[in-house]
Amino acid sequence: MMRLSGLAICLVVTATPALAQKMNADAFHREALEVKAMGPLAIMSPRLQPLINEGRAANNWAAAVHRSAVAAKKSPPYCPPEPAKLTPDDVMSGLAAIPQPQRTKMTMGQAMLRIFTRKWPCKK
Repeated sequence: MMRLSGLAICLVVTATPALAQKMNADAFHREALEVKAMGPLAIMSPRLQPLINEGRAANNWAAAVHRSAVAAKKSPPYCPPEPAKLTPDDVMSGLAAIPQPQRTKMTMGQAMLRIFTRKWPCKK
């Protein structure tokens, strides 16, 4: 497994949202609700893959923030179990729990980090 230096992790954490995430958390939430409303036909929708890609980028960014904190020997923002499981419903309910005015001002990575922090808080 490749190890990243602190600088490389820092670059990943700061560059990823700008490069990979294309919509704010509210836009993602609204789009995902519309696609979900399509029911079984959603699987064939061209709108589904961009949501999957956005969700993966957000997950990767939040995971990089976590790895960066651990590598720097700082308290991580969340403490997932092994193996960590997160369903689409977990993401949607986590997004719905964030007030809409806040969702409009955050990237999906920031929203995912908040969801992870609430789902898997670190014990003090």
